[in-house]
Amino acid sequence: LLSIAPSQLTISSTLDGFGLIYTVTNLEAPERSGDPREIYRLRNSNLIDFAANLGQATAIFGLLFLPGYLFLGIEKNILILLTLHSAIVSYSVINKTASKTWLSFSSFFSLALPVIISQSVQDCFEVSYLPWLLNIILMTAFIFATEIPNKFLRWVPIAIISVELLLLPQGYPAGCQDIFLGSTPAIPLIIAFALVLGSLRKRLYKQDADQISSAFVDESNVRKYEDALEGEYRDIIGELEDFNEVLLTLPESAISVRIENEIQKIRAFLVCSEQFESEIVRELYGFVIGRLRNGVPTRLNILGEFIYQLDQSISIGDFLTKLSRELDEIPCEITVVKLQVFTFEINVEDEFIDQIKPISEENIAMRIIPTSK
Repeated sequence: LLSIAPSQLTISSTLDGFGLIYTVTNLEAPERSGDPREIYRLRNSNLIDFAANLGQATAIFGLLFLPGYLFLGIEKNILILLTLHSAIVSYSVINKTASKTWLSFSSFFSLALPVIISQSVQDCFEVSYLPWLLNIILMTAFIFATEIPNKFLRWVPIAIISVELLLLPQGYPAGCQDIFLGSTPAIPLIIAFALVLGSLRKRLYKQDADQISSAFVDESNVRKYEDALEGEYRDIIGELEDFNEVLLTLPESAISVRIENEIQKIRAFLVCSEQFESEIVRELYGFVIGRLRNGVPTRLNILGEFIYQLDQSISIGDFLTKLSRELDEIPCEITVVKLQVFTFEINVEDEFIDQIKPISEENIAMRIIPTSK
């Protein structure tokens, strides 16, 4: 922050003695000091610099691994791919002028490597270095989740690497099917860290804007929502761990269905977590997660921000109760759109269209959209 806006810094402790207060004064452009957008830009730059510094450390480690790959005598074609991968990751995270396109390319190129390396594995030696490589892949996924603004796209690499960690070891020799056990716990930590950074960025901006407009946040409610979100997060992780334990006992026909349901649980959590302060979003999350836990395929999308503004004008509980009766066990995709009218778009296959009747509820519109198989 000080490098971006020349200023003076004072540091003091909080009243409870468990925190620090950083006070920045004499900003270079005092006429902009009351503008929440400028404060948000400064805060945002500071957090992104943190992720960038972490990325630079990751790139250095990736380059340091290259002599190790040579020492192991890895196949020439794979060694070329790993060298190219290290170069691309290094360029995308060290060169600050590189566009987000390079970051996206390096992230998805990283995700392809475990799949390529895992083809026709006959001996554990062939994948012995994958945990090293996985550390780099996880960090690129974290940086991608931190810097990509699209709220859906930024979670795609983490979702893909989660599926890879579950499925790829099943094709390895018995002696190395647990090769990723040490790396798997890092995924929920990365998700939590990325969520914390994003949540911190949004929360700080909201707090700054509220202070400037003399609107104060109710801290007890904020803590309540954060505790509720943390509880849901623990439940999701626990269900993933339970699923992983029984994965090898499931018939092949059931595995893909269960994996899709677990992915949709994670997706619903990530989509709703960004607006969990809204009662509407919390109720909607409970509705979708309940269907997924009952084995009913359900995909959730939320289009629009500041949904909490509608909490007082919309009775979402009554609507979802009626919607549950209409949908029953019908697979569907639910898209919630906040425009002039709060709209539920329900996508179902053609064969189920006649089984669903539109629901009439004050301030809520509902559209039933047929989709082909």
